[in-house]
Parts: sequence; C-alpha cells; structure tokens
Amino acid sequence: KCRKLKAQLERDQEEVEAMQKAHAEALATARSTAEQLTAKVKQLKSEMAAQKDDFEDQLSKQKHALHQQFAKDQEDADAEAAQERARLQRGFVEQLEEANTSQTEKVHHLKREHEREMEAVKTQHDMMTLALKKQLKEANEEIEELQKKTTSDRSISITQMTEELEMRQADHDKKLKQVKREREELQEQLEDLEARHLKERLEAQRKFEEEQEEQQAAFDKRVRKLKEEMRDLEQELTARHQKEKEKLRRNFDEEKEEMEKELRSKLEKSKLATNFDEQLETHNREKLELRKYFERQMEDFEEIVNSRLLELHKFEYAQFAQLETMQQTGGGHQLKEMRWKIEALELEKTKLEERNTMLQSTIRQKDDDLREEASGRMQMKDRVTQIVSLHDDKVTQMQSKHDREMETIRQQFEDK
Repeated sequence: KCRKLKAQLERDQEEVEAMQKAHAEALATARSTAEQLTAKVKQLKSEMAAQKDDFEDQLSKQKHALHQQFAKDQEDADAEAAQERARLQRGFVEQLEEANTSQTEKVHHLKREHEREMEAVKTQHDMMTLALKKQLKEANEEIEELQKKTTSDRSISITQMTEELEMRQADHDKKLKQVKREREELQEQLEDLEARHLKERLEAQRKFEEEQEEQQAAFDKRVRKLKEEMRDLEQELTARHQKEKEKLRRNFDEEKEEMEKELRSKLEKSKLATNFDEQLETHNREKLELRKYFERQMEDFEEIVNSRLLELHKFEYAQFAQLETMQQTGGGHQLKEMRWKIEALELEKTKLEERNTMLQSTIRQKDDDLREEASGRMQMKDRVTQIVSLHDDKVTQMQSKHDREMETIRQQFEDK
C-alpha cells in the first residue's frame, strides 16, 4: 500500500510538472502575443508618423509652389511694368528727337534763305559800285584827254582856247553834275536798298522769332501733354500695382484662412484645449496621477504576489504534511483541491502581470500622444508665424521697389 501511494504521488507530481510546463508554455505564448501586439503598435505608430511626414511634405511643397507662383506673378508684373515704362520712354525720346529735328531743320532753312538774300543784295550792291567806278574812270579819262588836247593845241588862239575851255569846262561841269546826280541817285538807291534789306532782315528776324515762339509754345504744349500722359500712366500703373498687390494679399489671406481652418480642424480632431499651458498642466497632473495609481497598483501587486508566494510556500509545506497524512489515509480528493488552488493562483498571477503591462503601455501611449500633439501644435504655430512674416517682408519689398521705380521714372522725365 505504501508503494502504491508513492507511485500515486509520483504520478501526481508528474501531472503537476506537466501542468506547470503547460502553464509556462501558455505564459510564453501570451508573452509572444504581447510582443507581437507591441510590434504591431510600433508599426502603426511608424505608419502614422510616416503619414504625418507625408502630410507635412505635401504641405511644404504646396507652400513652396505658392511662393514660386507668387514670385513668378510678381516678376511678370515687374517685367510688364518695365516694358511699358521702356516703351513710353522710347516714344517720348523719339517725339523729342522729332521735334528737335524739325525745329533745327526750320532754323537751318531760314538761315539759308537769309544768307541767300544777303548774298543777292551784296552782289547787286557790288555790281552798282563797279558801274559807278567804271563811269568815274571814263570821266577821268575824258578829262585827261581834254587836258592833253588842250596842251597840244597851244598854238590856237587864246580866245578859241578860252571858249573851248569854257565850253569843255561847262560840259565837264555838266557831266560832273550829272555824275554827281547819278552818284547821289545811286547812293539813294543804295541807301534805299540797305534800308529795304534791313527792313526785310528785321521782318525775317521777327518772323523767325515768331515761328520760334510758336514752335516753343507747341513744344511746351506737347511736353505738358506728355507730362500729363506720363502722370496718367503713373497713376494707372500705381492703380494696377495696387490691384495686383490687393489680389496677392487676398490670395494670401485665403491661403492663410485655409491653413487656419486646417489647423482648427486638426485641433478639433485631436481634442486639444485652447490654452496650451492648462493642457500641459492637466497632462502633468494626469501623468502624476497615473504614476501614483501605477505605483499603488505595483505595491498592491507586490503585496498580493508576496502574500500569494507566502501562501504558496505555506501550501507547499502543508502539502508535504498532507502527503504524509494522505499516505496514511489515502485522500486523493484533497490533492485535486490543492491543484485547483495552484492553478487559480497562477491564473491570478498572470492576470496581474497582464494588467501591469497594460497600465505601463497606457501610460507610455498617453505620454507619446501628448508630446506629439504639443509638438505638432508648436510647429504649426511657428509655421504660420513664419509664413505671415515672410509675406509681410515680401509686400514691404514690393512696395519699396515700386516706389524706387516710380521715383526713377519721374526723375528721368524731369531731366529730359
């Protein structure tokens, strides 16, 4: 009978060892399952992070594309304004050159006509002077001939000589008077010609001055008209630039509103509080409470495990005592109860370990989520602030550039 009890005890011990082995395998399976779940959670987190990175990259690309479109539109507007200014400047310069050329040609034409008239008057005066000199020369030759003839005819009587001399003297005086009269007439004609030439020259000078004044008045009128056109063009370009600037600002405001709507939707989806400091304080308080709760659970778990281990040791000691008693009394029912108690204790231990693991993973997940939400919110605020600052700088640069260009055009126009 003792041998049978020993054999029964050995079989029971083998069954207990088999149950412990199965229990260890179940624990290993549960651990592997927990590791798989942890790996799956990590994979999901990495996928979420990748999706978040893709979203941020897409947002950055869209923002870069918008900046490029804005820069391209601004360059096109500047190029169009520069072409328009260059065209107007070329037209203005061509008009000024045409006016100057026309005025110069008219002045040269009047000068050439005046020079031709002066040359004609001078030629006529020279011809009249040569004719008078020729007549004087002929008269002097006749006087010399008369003197020679008088000298040669000395043998003639004094009376004849006197008469002839008187006659000749009378003729000579008559001719001299006629020559003087003709000279006076020529002098009067010359004076009349000079007076008429002076009058014509003064009239031509007056006409030239009047034409020059009319041309100057027309030129001034044309300059005023060009100035008015330039001022109208400047106002038109300023209005167009202002409209383009307003359009760009509206586009930026729409993009800003879309980004703000997207930010608000993300904040609503993530259920973040409006005050980040209060949320951080709440998070720290919840984290502290969870940590305290976890520490309490760990202390309770250690106390329970220690009490269960103590009970298990007590049970083992009692088991050996009961085995000896069972060897004597043969109680198999009590052995089954002890096995059930052992299984219940192992199951409770497993549940406590799983609960501990779940609490730790919950705390870590909560910390990670709050850190990600806080970091995303701060990054979004920094991005919005940076975009607004870049847009303000761009608008300021455009305004200063436009002012400089308009001042340059105005200065060039005033110089010309």
